[in-house]
Amino acid sequence: MCGQGEIEKEGEITVPAVPFSTLVRELPDSEILIWLDEDENVHVEAEKNIYRLQTMSPSDFPVWSEFDPLISFEIPQKILKRMIDKTLFAIPAKDPRKVLLGAYLTVDNDLPEFMETKEIEKPVHISMVATDGKKLGYIEIAASLLSWQEQSSAIIPQKVLAELQKLVSEEGQVIIGIGEKQVFFRFGDTEFKTNKIEETFPTMKW
Repeated sequence: MCGQGEIEKEGEITVPAVPFSTLVRELPDSEILIWLDEDENVHVEAEKNIYRLQTMSPSDFPVWSEFDPLISFEIPQKILKRMIDKTLFAIPAKDPRKVLLGAYLTVDNDLPEFMETKEIEKPVHISMVATDGKKLGYIEIAASLLSWQEQSSAIIPQKVLAELQKLVSEEGQVIIGIGEKQVFFRFGDTEFKTNKIEETFPTMKW
């Protein structure tokens, strides 16, 4: 069970994301102490283990401005995980065609007749597709529309989907917003924001 942290001294610092997130996943369920030494290294103490991470100046951290999404919708986290599971495998690890290095997410009002929408408020049709030219991953669902300014879509980078796949759970909701150049995912206390891959996804015929 998560508890409230106690702050002895306020401050800010930038830690390397991948080592820190990996460390957090491996920490035991016990009291954790995080502190900054004179050389601006972050120390993490848990039980008898002590970890040290090099840091960067917080002024070097890029500032992400808030944006008003062109479209936003809400789905269960478990559905987002299913969408990622159905498409991530088809995204190539490397490809000179940048457009294929992500999954193509679209939102429209073209709800198929077979899709169950009775319990969904303001239902819209969501599809996500990915391909490496040989494999194809595709899924379509109904989601609850939150806002709609104009039609929009996004190619979401593979790395972002891989991180989301690790973090989303079987419970709770996730809000997804698509802007002109960015996409965000909000669930619980977590917010992911990423730039879209600015390419035109190839037209598929089923």
